[in-house]
Amino acid sequence: MRILAIDFNSLFARNWHASGGAERGEAYQRTVQWVQTAREGYDRVALCCDSGQKSYRVALWPEYKATRPAVDEMYREALRRTLERLRRDACCVFVAPNLPDFGGHAEGDDVIGALCGWATKAGHEVTIASGDKDVLQLARAADEAQPAIVCLSLNSGKVLTAEDVAKSYGVAPHLLPELFALCGDKSDNYKPIPGVGEAKAAELLRAAGGSAVALTAPEVLGKIHEVVGDALAKKIREIPDLRDRLIRAKRVATILDTLPQLDFA
Repeated sequence: MRILAIDFNSLFARNWHASGGAERGEAYQRTVQWVQTAREGYDRVALCCDSGQKSYRVALWPEYKATRPAVDEMYREALRRTLERLRRDACCVFVAPNLPDFGGHAEGDDVIGALCGWATKAGHEVTIASGDKDVLQLARAADEAQPAIVCLSLNSGKVLTAEDVAKSYGVAPHLLPELFALCGDKSDNYKPIPGVGEAKAAELLRAAGGSAVALTAPEVLGKIHEVVGDALAKKIREIPDLRDRLIRAKRVATILDTLPQLDFA
C-alpha cells in the first residue's frame, strides 16, 4: 500500500496565511484542492493533526513555539470545517493524543512518526507531506527489510529522499535530532547553543562521534576550538548546564515512533 501522510496543521496554516486569513474561506478551498490533487496514486491519505492542546515538549523547553502567533476562534472553526470535509472525502484522520507520563500532548509530527513506524513493519510505502524540517528525520531508503519513506516539501514541492536529506544537512536522517540538539530550530524557538548553526552543528557532531551529548566529554570539549574557533569554543565550555540542555533539546527534536493510543490498521 502507498500512503500519503499529511502534516495537516502545517498545510492548513500555510494556506490560511497565504490567503489572508478568513477572507472568502480560501484556506478551506486551497487545502481541500491541494489534498484532492496530491492524493492521486496513493491508496490511503492520512491527515495527521495536532490536538490543539499543550505539547509535552513545552515541559522540556518552556519557550518551545512561544513565538508563534496565537490562533483565534475563526481559525479553529475554519480548520475544523476543512478537516471534516476531508474526512467525508475518505481521508483518515489521526489526532495527537495526550501523553500524561510526558506532561502534555503529542503533536502531528509524532502521529506521522508513529504512522511511519506502523507502516514500515506492515510493508507499506509512505510519503510525508510537510513544511517542517523535523520530519526529514523519518526519511528512509528502501531495502530488503523495509520500504522507502520520502518527504514531500510543502515549501518547494520537491520529493526528498533519505539521500537528499543527507546531502542537505551533512548527516544521515536518523541523526537529525542529534544535529538539532546542537543548533536548535528557529521556527520551534529553541536554541541549545547560541552561535551554532546547522553547518557548525554538523561539524561538531562529527567531532563528537555522532552524539550531541558526547560533546560534553572533556576530551571532545578540549578540541572543539578546531571546529568553531577559540571564542565560540570558550562560550560553549562556559555554559553551566550544557549537558542538560543538549539532552532536553534532543528530546524536543526527536519525533516519537510509537503512539499506542492510535490504531492505524
